[in-house]
Amino acid sequence: MNNSQKFTLFNSSEQQIMEAFQKKKDVLLRPLLEVLVRLRVKPAQVTFWSFMSIFGFVLFYNNFAGWALTFIVLGIILDLVDGSLARFSVVDSKSGALLDTAADNLGFFIVVLTLIYFGTVGGFLGALYVLSYVLMVVLLMTLNAAEPVAFFVFKSKYFLYLFLFIFVIFQFNFLDPFLVFCTAYVIVTNIFLFQKLRWAIK
Repeated sequence: MNNSQKFTLFNSSEQQIMEAFQKKKDVLLRPLLEVLVRLRVKPAQVTFWSFMSIFGFVLFYNNFAGWALTFIVLGIILDLVDGSLARFSVVDSKSGALLDTAADNLGFFIVVLTLIYFGTVGGFLGALYVLSYVLMVVLLMTLNAAEPVAFFVFKSKYFLYLFLFIFVIFQFNFLDPFLVFCTAYVIVTNIFLFQKLRWAIK
């Protein structure tokens, strides 16, 4: 494995876009980051609370779905802050990035399981999608650490959140058709990624 490579879900072109976005985000968040540093808040603590916010979604989703969505928004906001805080505190590291990605995707896994449990999405379809998506995340991070992926890979997580918001607010449920498309795409992508990983480690 090349030590110069990070565990990331993004190819080199996406990384350039992400780095440009991070620089602008860090500037906008600087006043908040200064306060957090004075309060001795660690990036890992922000990551922890970002993950824990998902349990607010689980708790409220069945009876107070609108309130449940606020916990997803809170988790996304905290997820934006933890990386900026790590860079501002000069503690940005591969292990921190790996922890952030693991917590982020575990939280997503829990959200989809919640949707399955309450019947918002089909059980088999939801399970197949989320397991395939988690496998894609693992393959992408492993492959990018060894030999960066050259092609763009569509990440559907935030689009699923968008369709969830549409369902809760407008009562139009497009989640199952969306998951059919995404599951097929992710399975095909995983086949290509797995083959590329085999070539990379030979």
